[in-house]
Parts: sequence; structure tokens; C-alpha cells
Amino acid sequence: MTSDSAERRPTLVVKNVYAEHRQKTSGRQQSAGGPRLEDVSFHVVEGESIGILGTTADGIGLLSEVICGRLEPVQGDVYVRPGACLLEAPTPAELQQSLYETIERFAMTQDVNGRALKKAVQRTVRQSALDENQLLTRVADLEASVVDLAKVSAALNTSPSVLLATSSVATGNALLADPGNVWFERYIARGGAAVIFGQTTRTMVRACSRIIWLHEGRVLMDRPAVEVHRAKAALDENKTNKTLMGQYIRRYQQEYVAPRFGTF
Repeated sequence: MTSDSAERRPTLVVKNVYAEHRQKTSGRQQSAGGPRLEDVSFHVVEGESIGILGTTADGIGLLSEVICGRLEPVQGDVYVRPGACLLEAPTPAELQQSLYETIERFAMTQDVNGRALKKAVQRTVRQSALDENQLLTRVADLEASVVDLAKVSAALNTSPSVLLATSSVATGNALLADPGNVWFERYIARGGAAVIFGQTTRTMVRACSRIIWLHEGRVLMDRPAVEVHRAKAALDENKTNKTLMGQYIRRYQQEYVAPRFGTF
């Protein structure tokens, strides 16, 4: 950790994590194939927003499952401060709910209830400038931008320890344009933390201070967002030249230095 980040408490620590989906065959746990994580380490501290860059094949979906506690790592440690909030794509059942029900249920998943729940919902409705027609409309029938903005507002109104964004919130404009970007900046300034998962740097380079780039299950780069954005652009510009791409990737791998951790 840097001297600056060492002064702030960690909200998320991923230490030497190996993970993969497994299945039981003849009474024994074996690999189910597909993506895997190999020796992934990073941390997020208060007041920091980071991006996790990569594809499903690179393991970003697997990493989000491990962080959310849906998948136990094969090896390694994960610490998430209590109060984390997950923004993910709505389930088929959620798509059939009204937007009001979605906002209310979302706040309830963050252990907000009673008067606090009512206030949180009212504040989200007011902040997102939602009218009665929108509130009573099924999520499936609304524009994604309306739903995303309402979910960002609802999430930040619960003051999460760390915000985990894996849905269209991570790739759309909810965190980039007014008023979502203002809410997000205030949340980070108050000591909040965020992890944004995505396959491009479009949102990350503007919303994150740092990007962790996964390649084939390993950390390829962990640097300031602008540096990773430029490195990814250089790789994409030469994607038809396999030899040059290989040279870039090997260079990035050689330059990467894994973080060191104390106890947490």
C-alpha cells in the first residue's frame, strides 16, 4: 500500500486468491472448466474508486462472485467490510416489479427499515426526479438509464461501506453525467469506496482513480486509471497483429508488481 492509502482503512482486500467453478464427480471436487483466477491480489481503501477491467473469460465475473461471497475461493483470503452494496443486472423477477418496489426492496437488502427505509426511498424518488407514472411502471418497461440512476441513488442513500457495480451502471452514464456523478463524487469524498467491473475503460477512466486489468485470470496491470486506459488502447489498436499484442502483454506482465499486505 502507498503511504497515503495506508492511512485509510481498507474496505476490501483480495489476497492471493485462486478460484474456479468446481463440480463433484465421483464424490470428488473437480474443475468445471471455464475461467479461473490465479494469485489475484489488490485492495481498496476509504475514499478510493477502482475499476476491474477484463472479459468473462479473463475472470471478472468469477472475481465478483468471490467478492460477493457467492463463490468460495480455492485458495487465498477475501475481506469485505460489512455494509457492501452490489449493483447488478435485475433478475427476471425484478424486471416484473414496479420501480417503486425495486427501490424499496433494494434499500431493504442493505438492512434499512422502518422510518429510515421510508426516508431513503423518498430521498431516492426526489433525487432521481421520478414521477408517479414511472414509479408504478414495471422495470422491464422503463429505459435502462432511468432504472440505473434510481438504483445509484438508492445505493448511495444507504451509505454503503463499498459500492460494487457489475451491471449497466458500470458501463453507462449513471456515474458520468449529472446528477449521478455529483452523488458519486460526494460519496467517495466522504470516505466511501467503489469497485466498477467492465470490459472497457470508458466509465472507469473518468470514475476511477485506479484500474486493475485482468488477463486470463491474472492481474496484468494495477496502475492509475489513465495509464491503464492508454495501455489498453495501445493493445486494441494492434489487435490484428498477434505478435505485437503478445509483446505488449509480456511487457505488462514483467512490469507488474503484486501488492504486499499486512494483517487485516
